[in-house]
Amino acid sequence: MRKLVLTIALLVAVPALPTPAHAQSAKDKASAEKFFRAVERAYKGGQYLIAAQAFEEALKLYPVPAIIFSTAQAYRLQYFIDKDPGWLKRAIELYRQYIDKVPQGGRRDDATASLAELEPILSRIQAEQAGPIKTREFAAQTQILVNSQVEGARATIDGDGGEVPLVRKVAPGSHKVRVEAAGYFPVEQSVAAVEGRLLPIEVELKPMPAKVKVRTEKGARVSIDGRVYRGSLSGPIEVPAGKHFVSVSRSGRHGWGLEITVKRGQEVDLAAHLETTTQRKASWWVMGAAGAVYIAAGVTGLQAILANGDASDLEDKRQSQGISPAELAHYQDLRSRRDARLRDTYVLAGIGSAIAVTGVLMYLFDSPRDEAPPMSSGGGTPAAKTGLALSPVVGGTLSGLVLSGQF
Repeated sequence: MRKLVLTIALLVAVPALPTPAHAQSAKDKASAEKFFRAVERAYKGGQYLIAAQAFEEALKLYPVPAIIFSTAQAYRLQYFIDKDPGWLKRAIELYRQYIDKVPQGGRRDDATASLAELEPILSRIQAEQAGPIKTREFAAQTQILVNSQVEGARATIDGDGGEVPLVRKVAPGSHKVRVEAAGYFPVEQSVAAVEGRLLPIEVELKPMPAKVKVRTEKGARVSIDGRVYRGSLSGPIEVPAGKHFVSVSRSGRHGWGLEITVKRGQEVDLAAHLETTTQRKASWWVMGAAGAVYIAAGVTGLQAILANGDASDLEDKRQSQGISPAELAHYQDLRSRRDARLRDTYVLAGIGSAIAVTGVLMYLFDSPRDEAPPMSSGGGTPAAKTGLALSPVVGGTLSGLVLSGQF
């Protein structure tokens, strides 16, 4: 039973597999599409003979109505350029083929209108020449057709070049094709020409990146389009061509930002000068003030130590020799002065510590802020950043931290 089930499964699966004929059809369609893309560029450049020749090759591979109609159009346009009646007759033949293959819809009305325009012209020419007009055909030649997706690209075949699409008659065998365009990496490859055929070659050019070098102070953070760059700033940063927003930030510095537009292969040198923030400057002043208060605390502490020393000397004299009433009064004054200076020292040390902590917090929480990109020409504002900020505050009788945020 298992063998029977397996056999049935194989019989069902076989029709789904592509046959050699199907594979060849797909290959021919892909080749025809290469010709079609080359024709598109040829049309833009007014190279209708190249377009017609490429279409003829596409018809051999994939004779569908759309290609038949487009080929007729190419011959029609070429006739109006050089007035060769051979192209005129070939255009009429192809329009009639299209009408035969498309009974209704499609471009049938356009084909009919073109026939109504072209057939009287052909009849008049035949009457003038007193004989039939022969259809112009492309002789079988070994040729290479080079195309690229880049506007303005240039190609060479064995050193003989021109703007794409480029067609050159060659000998059968291997040939060197090179394609290049401004802002793209050039491509060079070897191709094998087939005798009596037009060989389509499509070369895809890879765009060169633009390079942006940012000169700024050490420790700064560079972001491009909101993405932080993690590499070394000693060399350029590669970016795709187009518009970008470059921002530079560092703790204690105002953010720097600039919108730039770069071309493929362009190198841009930017100098980002970062200005110190008011908060960073204030933090140094606050810590300097803390230092001054600590010095004052040191002075009062020294005064307390000196007063305590003098009082100790009088206490020793009182216990060994005795002291006069004046000396006793001086002893008591020294002890009071010592206690007062100690209190001053403790108070000043506390104030100095509070100011120092405030200065340190101001320094630490002066976080870098990236510049926001400018508003677009279509209006609107940049997206707000969500986050919290901790800012120290010092007042006459109040010190502390303020928590602020943007939501």
